[in-house]
Amino acid sequence: MLLDFSYASCLPCINAIPMLNAVFKKYKPTDLVVHWIDPVDFKDKTFAKGQFAKLGIEFEVLFDEQRYCLSLYNMNTYPETFLVETQTGKIVYHHRGYLVDTGIEKELMNAIDGYLKVH
Repeated sequence: MLLDFSYASCLPCINAIPMLNAVFKKYKPTDLVVHWIDPVDFKDKTFAKGQFAKLGIEFEVLFDEQRYCLSLYNMNTYPETFLVETQTGKIVYHHRGYLVDTGIEKELMNAIDGYLKVH
């Protein structure tokens, strides 16, 4: 499971959407679940969902209204991405922030490929 902690008005989060869409499309046949976890925009979900549609997000967006996930993953940066082993909850890959053209997409896909080889 890939969890990306982001929100709709965060520029680095928005810049990461094409990468996350590419990951979602590439790994959809493997049943890799991709979630955008939004702990910020839950106060106006209608507006947020409209923003997500405009941004072209192709994977599921979940709202962390109680900020439970933030606490669970000790999350403190946006965006922050975790590849999590679904059955054990073990963090397989973790990355903070996003900058375009820095190799993060390749790094993430290598982590996913390595994980899928074992499972």
